[in-house]
Amino acid sequence: MRVTAVAVFFILCTTALEVTMADDPITSDPLRGKTIRWTFTDGPIPASFEHTFREDGSLVWRVLDGPMKGGSGEEKKYSAARVADDVIAVSYLAASGHTLTVILNLKDKRMYGYGSNDKQWFALHGTVDGIE
Repeated sequence: MRVTAVAVFFILCTTALEVTMADDPITSDPLRGKTIRWTFTDGPIPASFEHTFREDGSLVWRVLDGPMKGGSGEEKKYSAARVADDVIAVSYLAASGHTLTVILNLKDKRMYGYGSNDKQWFALHGTVDGIE
């Protein structure tokens, strides 16, 4: 039996949903109150981003370099869950209609994700550059 990346992603997301639904989302959110910087090395916008995950469950993102440097946005809601000791899944729907779902491996600093809008879907790869 061959295990594909999509199957692994489905398993991780299912686990994340079970964890999120079983625990209080306010206290179990591993990103609440933190800021993370990551860099997409491919996809439609290969650039570095900063995401600040607020205490109220909203987030603010900023583009740190590349052609859209200085761009930013505020999103009303995100979801995050620890799916393994050093692995966090996070997802949100932006006001623009774009979605972003990323799996952050904090141990080896790798990031995998998926972004989409009403017409396109992208697999994304990159690095976790910092968390505070």
